[in-house]
Amino acid sequence: MQIKLVTKIMCMVAALLVAAMVLAACGETATPNATSAGAATTSAAAGTTAMAMTSAAAGTTAMAMTSAAGTTAMVATTAPVATSAMVATTSAGATTSAAATTSAVATTSAVATTSGTSTGGAMAKPDYTSLKGTLAGSGSSLVDPVMQPWVKGFAGLASNVNVSYTKNGSGAGRKDFFAGNTDFAVSDVAPSDAELSAYGKKVLYIPMTLAGVVISYNLKGVTKLQLDGDTVGKIYTGAIKKWNDPAIAALNAGVTLPDTNITFAVRQDTSGTTGVFTAYLSAISPDFKSKVGSTQAPDGWGKVGLRVTQATGNDGVAGAVKQTEGTIGYVEVAYAVANTLPYAMLKNSAGNYVDASLDNLTAAANTAKPSDTLVVDLINQSDPKAWPITTTTYGIVNQDQTNADKGKALMGFLYYATHEGQDLGPKNNYAKLPAAFVSLIEKQMTKITINGQPAK
Repeated sequence: MQIKLVTKIMCMVAALLVAAMVLAACGETATPNATSAGAATTSAAAGTTAMAMTSAAAGTTAMAMTSAAGTTAMVATTAPVATSAMVATTSAGATTSAAATTSAVATTSAVATTSGTSTGGAMAKPDYTSLKGTLAGSGSSLVDPVMQPWVKGFAGLASNVNVSYTKNGSGAGRKDFFAGNTDFAVSDVAPSDAELSAYGKKVLYIPMTLAGVVISYNLKGVTKLQLDGDTVGKIYTGAIKKWNDPAIAALNAGVTLPDTNITFAVRQDTSGTTGVFTAYLSAISPDFKSKVGSTQAPDGWGKVGLRVTQATGNDGVAGAVKQTEGTIGYVEVAYAVANTLPYAMLKNSAGNYVDASLDNLTAAANTAKPSDTLVVDLINQSDPKAWPITTTTYGIVNQDQTNADKGKALMGFLYYATHEGQDLGPKNNYAKLPAAFVSLIEKQMTKITINGQPAK
């Protein structure tokens, strides 16, 4: 039975070859297509005979014959513009099935792929000298101490690109970007679902550095201070009101703490730094979480009755702390260092008192896992060295760029900041992104298109 079927198949193939020769004699030329000659392929198990006919590019004739253990398989392909395929299989149980498919133009291979940005690849280093255009960005003040060196360093490599950055707070930066007033935003927190829904366009997030938010303070004669999560939570819910409270004193043996009221410097603007800090407070204090929660808004402090001085930006909060004794405030560590402000060592989730050193910022990223969109939570990570209020900051860009020069220049700037520019981070109290993050960023950036086409 099987021998007869194979004989019939061989006859059919021979007929196809004769037909192909006739077509060639009539002037048809074989033009192999870059795609696979077999839009449909067959695999045969032991004891199975299979034949498949598929079409490829116009004018292509091909025949392949393969054999496996006890298997005979034949594939013949011809090439009209419209594609058809017929597959007949006969199994050991003598079951026969046939299917026909058609396609309007030329086919690709058996597995469908979409042309565009390589989903498995990574963005290669751009030729900075070929870039041109003007870019405007705004947002996070947390990242500004390293953003300005990035802007300067990039200008030295891409002399035909002019980048400007305004530190007006994460909330204002996102607002500028979504209104179409800037080419990119930088925010210490990702946009909300409501923001993205109102905007209506696809955006990408690019983590840019590792930063530490610290609790700075102004206490005469106190240069070292330790706080644990429970005590910080009580301070920021108003349960602890004075610096010499027994709870603070118990953590700081040998330190003379003044009988001074604790006053607070907080952000006046919608702030990513506030969002990061309140996320930390929510993680360590159920009371704070229930009364205020994680928020970027400046009005949450009134919910717990804190006496606050509001200031704009990280530099504004640092200035307010420095100006008034007894004040406590949350700032990015670079601002505390620049203003010679001491800040408290914190007890992390592993039970260790740690400093906001570069190594400890890096440790917080070692156990963190970014989401598919590269949003990552670095708060209270489990590494024994991790600084508990570590964050990244995100460059926010349109996935589809509509101006080729701007799009390529923007990709170049983001690549520089996340690669060569990382060397400028430690000099300005920011930790480098881990290699695993950089690899994900390179893949993320291949999703950027220009007018719907892959960016090249």
